[in-house]
Amino acid sequence: MKKWVSAALGFGVTAFFLWLALRKVSIAELQQAASEMDVRYLIPLVMVAFSDLFVRAVRWRLLLDGAPRSPEAPPPSVWMLFQLEAIGLGLNNVLLFRLGEFIRGYLASVELSIPGVYAMATIFVERALDMIALLTLFVTAASFYPETVDPRVRTGALVAVIGLSVGLVVVTLLDRELEAGRAAWVGKLPERFRDLVQKAALGSRALRSPLVMLATAALSLSLWLVDSAIYFLAAKGMGLSEYIGYGRSVVILSTAAAASAVPAAPGAFGTYEQFVKALLVTWHVPEAAALAYAGIVHLLFYLVSTLLGLVFLYKLGHTFGSLSKAAQENLR
Repeated sequence: MKKWVSAALGFGVTAFFLWLALRKVSIAELQQAASEMDVRYLIPLVMVAFSDLFVRAVRWRLLLDGAPRSPEAPPPSVWMLFQLEAIGLGLNNVLLFRLGEFIRGYLASVELSIPGVYAMATIFVERALDMIALLTLFVTAASFYPETVDPRVRTGALVAVIGLSVGLVVVTLLDRELEAGRAAWVGKLPERFRDLVQKAALGSRALRSPLVMLATAALSLSLWLVDSAIYFLAAKGMGLSEYIGYGRSVVILSTAAAASAVPAAPGAFGTYEQFVKALLVTWHVPEAAALAYAGIVHLLFYLVSTLLGLVFLYKLGHTFGSLSKAAQENLR
């Protein structure tokens, strides 16, 4: 019952933000603004989306270095991880409660012959690395646009970067202590917090190597710099370069990420469009152009990631039915 209520609230949030985004823009104005998009930019935009998945796959490959596996099992290939990353993102776009991440962890355990808990732990660490990298870029870019971003928001983001970074280092060191049986105090923590700490520690095992830690940090920054290029290229394609340079593209990306974190229907439609549109309007972009820009970028990345995810899901021999059956068996 609680899940159905949450789902209904999510769709309600989506409907509300779609209304906010559309209320001052007519369909004719939106069509006219969208028609300004130079279709020649669609190919590089799709290539950037593929680059995003490649960087994610390489980073996950490094995080999985510490995964326990049988001696004869080969290490996971970047191509396999590319497919699993696409499946996770694609299913997040169509399933409630961001279940794509859990399905990615399950499929990793099946396809890579590694413990499912370890796969999920590395996904947890991925999200922490993403937050650190994105907030770092946001703080840097926002410092050049003080009129757009409240100084208190920048300060809060900087504090979050420091806190998350320290936390990641601590759990990496804690994993060694847990493995050696020298952290009995963890067992005394409240159950939910204990599980969170243990998963974070397990997923950060590969980060014990300073080189791996530096490499994953660099890849995380590269990932979001690559994604910022989507917003930069889309602005050029729509003739909005006078408003949106690369620095502002980073601010847009951060805003879009915040919109995607709002509990809403799968795909973050509505929240994404309203958050990005509202930001662009503060830069004096006309409302119709701002909404068309947000919608085109969102729809393009949504279609690419969703279609790729579904294609790879079926290519690997899985279906929604088989995933549902596996979930029911695991709950018994």
